[in-house]
Amino acid sequence: MKRPAFQFYPADWRKDMALQSCSVAARGLWMDLLCIAHEREPYGHLTVNGKPMTPAQIGRHTGLTQREAEKLLQELADAGVSSVTDEGVIYSRRMVRDEDLRNRRAEGGKAGSEHGAKGAEHGAKGGRPRKGRGVFEPPLEPPPSSSSSSSSSEEHPPTPKGDGRFAEFWTAWPAGERKQDRKQCLAKWLRNRWDAEADAIVAHVVAMKATRQWRDGFEPAPLTYLNGERWRDGVPVAAAAAVDDVFSGAH
Repeated sequence: MKRPAFQFYPADWRKDMALQSCSVAARGLWMDLLCIAHEREPYGHLTVNGKPMTPAQIGRHTGLTQREAEKLLQELADAGVSSVTDEGVIYSRRMVRDEDLRNRRAEGGKAGSEHGAKGAEHGAKGGRPRKGRGVFEPPLEPPPSSSSSSSSSEEHPPTPKGDGRFAEFWTAWPAGERKQDRKQCLAKWLRNRWDAEADAIVAHVVAMKATRQWRDGFEPAPLTYLNGERWRDGVPVAAAAAVDDVFSGAH
């Protein structure tokens, strides 16, 4: 069953500097496209019968001419707002991530339901079965060996002490009025245990700092960057070209 609505965060929309660098017309088109992508399969992708929507089709859905749609779509792509699959399908990274998170949570809920149904014989609140009185309990398992312990720690890395490698991320982030909310950023970093991904995150920030978009002051707030896990998106094609320009000009 299709959901009648999707989550929308006004603060993230307003703080997304890539999006805010676009014209009002491009931002309005993007909002229309999000609504269309909400009803498509795969979720968050602009498809018709499994094929990429063309600018002409997008124009018909949004009241634009093909030329107007092409111009605004290019503006969104150049700013790094939209993403495109290898098959040429435009999609929203945020919608795809949110859908993946919902699916994983749903799977977790199914696994938890195996412990019992709420209100049934497993107790008023559901969950694990009630323990009967006088039931023999087996002795506790012996502590794991050093090898299994290390294996477990690799799957679930311990929460770092202090700031962990967050300081590297914060130092790499460009100075400016949007560099704020350090406390909230640190809490999110530690909660998600991103020390294990610190190399990739810092490298992505350094690469984006060299792009024209960030050099012109259109970088997002660090909290917005972390909330969206932007380093997983890679460097946009237009941004990558800007990075090449910077390094080629240095020689």
